[in-house]
Amino acid sequence: MKNEMVLVTETDLLNKIGINSSCDSTSISTPVDLFITTMLTNRLNWKFVNREMAEKDFSLRQIIPYVILNKENKIFSYTRSNKSGEQRLVEKVSIGLGGHVNPKDLKPKNINFLTLCGNAVKRELKEEIGCYNLNCLIPTPAALIQDDSNDVGKVHLGLLYFVDIDFYLKMKNLKYEKTIQNPEFKTIGELLNVEDKMESWSKISLHMLLNCTKVN
Repeated sequence: MKNEMVLVTETDLLNKIGINSSCDSTSISTPVDLFITTMLTNRLNWKFVNREMAEKDFSLRQIIPYVILNKENKIFSYTRSNKSGEQRLVEKVSIGLGGHVNPKDLKPKNINFLTLCGNAVKRELKEEIGCYNLNCLIPTPAALIQDDSNDVGKVHLGLLYFVDIDFYLKMKNLKYEKTIQNPEFKTIGELLNVEDKMESWSKISLHMLLNCTKVN
């Protein structure tokens, strides 16, 4: 974490455009198009700051692409090991991959916000599960995730992606980070059985999946 620069936006800006979780401490925020438009129209609406500082600054939201992988109507899941960079999530079940957006994702320098986050998604999939030849397109984010019920959530904003991966992708061909334990694809029903062990963003995303026509 030391000296790492991460992508953030101002919490006040989110409040001004009506994106907040004031009505509910945990929520999927549907006006993702408004958020993306705000980020695209003015580069001053986002910036890179020191992560260690941002973790303690409630005036900022660190933007985290949170990627759910769908393969033949099953969702990728895993348990976060004690090697996780975020110790507050250790031993939690997760259905989300991803992480912070860094300046190295800003290639070329003149790319827009969506491309920047898309680059971060591709990098994280390579780093976390070894998907170097993933046959998929990175779609437009489906929703925003907010969770003000804990200090982790209060300084982060999830950018939720649903990614359909290659039909022929085999688990044995993947190379997992040390942070990932017990990786497997599960049905929605199987995931509901372990919901009580999930990190909050995964719980929020799981309930969105229940209403998603693409995944049964």
